[in-house]
Amino acid sequence: SVLSLLLLLLLGSMAAVYVQVQRQETDALIIGETGKLRMLSQRIAKSALALSRGNSSGRQKLRRAAGQFDEILTAVYEGDPSRSIPPAPPSVSEQLSVVDSIWARTQADIDQVLEAEPGSGAFQEGLSGVQSQNLDLLNEADAAVSLFEKEAERKIANLYWVLTVLLGIGVAAFAGVLVMIQRLWIGPIQSLDAAAQEVAAGDLEATVEIDAQDE
Repeated sequence: SVLSLLLLLLLGSMAAVYVQVQRQETDALIIGETGKLRMLSQRIAKSALALSRGNSSGRQKLRRAAGQFDEILTAVYEGDPSRSIPPAPPSVSEQLSVVDSIWARTQADIDQVLEAEPGSGAFQEGLSGVQSQNLDLLNEADAAVSLFEKEAERKIANLYWVLTVLLGIGVAAFAGVLVMIQRLWIGPIQSLDAAAQEVAAGDLEATVEIDAQDE
């Protein structure tokens, strides 16, 4: 019936909004995590430079920053079920593959810096690699953040479209209910009232047309 359709539309709208809210929470988490890659790329370069200047804490900071970068990149690229992070959508995965490619080279240079003696040729070579690739890593990670933001905006636009369609169907169904009420109940009552008024006025031959078999 029309009333059942209205109920289904209401439930469908609520379900669509609920699902989208859940997705938005995940999208916010992913965008935030991807944004950390930019910060970590700078921390990696800074820690490597501190290590080259004889700062002993630079080694530990560099190792920790590199580990965090690798963990976050894997999570937003391949997904992390433990944090409800799905694999990156096709619109973003290609960009993340670029980040991953640069990171693979940077990671090799970081390992070289960590293993070599500060001041040695191998150390300087690894440090140079980290520094030369840092800007590319930063820019490509920033591009990935932008793509994730656009993906989130697209989901919101889709939700608005679905709700607009459901609203249109709901308005049409509501109009149908009004027409049905007018035809089944209000119309016959008005006919009875008009006939009663005629009888009250002295027209005892007033009649009411009946086109139904119920009350």
